[in-house]
Amino acid sequence: MNKSSFKEIKLKARKKIKGHFGEAFLAFLVIPFIFSLGNSAIGGALNNYAIISYIFQFFFTVLISYITIIMALKFAKGDYDNLFKKMVNSKEGYINLAIFTAIMTVLSLLPFSFYYSFFEDFTNYLINIPPYYNPTATEFFTDISAFLPSRELMITSFFVEIFVLVITVRMFFAQYLIIDKNMKAFDAIKTSWKYSKGNFLRIALFPFSFFLWYLLFFITCGLIVIYLIPYMIVSYVMFYNSILRENGEEVIDEVEPIHFIEEDEIADPLAEDKDPFDDLLK
Repeated sequence: MNKSSFKEIKLKARKKIKGHFGEAFLAFLVIPFIFSLGNSAIGGALNNYAIISYIFQFFFTVLISYITIIMALKFAKGDYDNLFKKMVNSKEGYINLAIFTAIMTVLSLLPFSFYYSFFEDFTNYLINIPPYYNPTATEFFTDISAFLPSRELMITSFFVEIFVLVITVRMFFAQYLIIDKNMKAFDAIKTSWKYSKGNFLRIALFPFSFFLWYLLFFITCGLIVIYLIPYMIVSYVMFYNSILRENGEEVIDEVEPIHFIEEDEIADPLAEDKDPFDDLLK
């Protein structure tokens, strides 16, 4: 089966959002924002109990991810009427997503573990600087260089970062498989590894297809996120569905037949069915 292009995937996402942006706005912006506020508030209340606060915030963050993914999956199926119903399907799904999130957290922190001693020593250096000490820029950088890891360690950490990147990309679809297919965490990781074979660059480069949209963040003073976040979340689920379909699985995410605008057609670049940046990313 032919692989779907980024343009096709994103066009399907826009067609899903068209006429249902209100639901998308509530599902992917308002609800996560409210949950995040609650997470921060409770985490702040537990500030004197650091370990308990970290544990609570971790599991609360997993809950936000779980609810967002399950609503995105429903959105992709066009199940708008049940979008806000039964947002947590099963305790097992939540636990498996928590296991997967813990694995990803450990992986993401692995490269930084090489610099633990540097951060610890440098923090102590800053704390113990005498109030009357006013170093020049040269003296300051000389002081910092005394704490830097060795060249060998920096090279090692670089290759570890590459390793973590590869693993992260290959495991990307596991979070969707856990919720969509009720898989256990490690089964979802194995399946994601299988489905991402031959698709590494597609998965790794997909976020960059939104690059010009990211630039609008500064031009619009951040207001573009009102549209961009729902657009990206739905696009990622449509990408996941495309991967499933390419691997022979039946997927419910049909939209109206896709019509690509011919070069000689005149179209509004801000029309709802058209990403104004797609043509620039060929």
